[in-house]
Amino acid sequence: MIVTKKIKSQRKLFGFILTNVTPIIPMMFLTSCSLSSTRNKVLRDMALGATAGALIAASKEEHRAAYTTMYAGVGAAAAGAVSIYVNASDDENLKQQNENLKTKLDQFQKRLEPQLVQNGNSLFSAPLPKEVSSLVEPGEWKRYKMDQWVQDPNQPNTWYRQVEMFEMIPPTAK
Repeated sequence: MIVTKKIKSQRKLFGFILTNVTPIIPMMFLTSCSLSSTRNKVLRDMALGATAGALIAASKEEHRAAYTTMYAGVGAAAAGAVSIYVNASDDENLKQQNENLKTKLDQFQKRLEPQLVQNGNSLFSAPLPKEVSSLVEPGEWKRYKMDQWVQDPNQPNTWYRQVEMFEMIPPTAK
């Protein structure tokens, strides 16, 4: 009698697995390859934990629905907690990589910007007379080092390399 009861229990368990769990497993394997965000990984692991909990509860004979619900919930919670702990390092690595890329981009952009080499505050060889200095604001000049390639607007197949820039700000009347 005990052997027959155990065989019936095993048949019920096998039937439960075939009808409820078997269609879920291929779907989880197919979707697990395309998951990239931490949230989706945690949800996938929670579904796997719930499935494992339901399988464990299927072996219970009395109050099967209550045990299935309880074990599935506990399995999902445990799998979710473990998944959050395991996948948290992915977010930290992504943040660190993002910061490294930002600093490299800033360094690259600074290298492209013209760098001031010399400057002066007058375009005249001698200082302005005191009588005129209240009427005229002297100009200034700036010399930059740079390294840029510029395309000739008239000839699309011609490029020029610019290595120096000279900026003059003319004198203005006050």
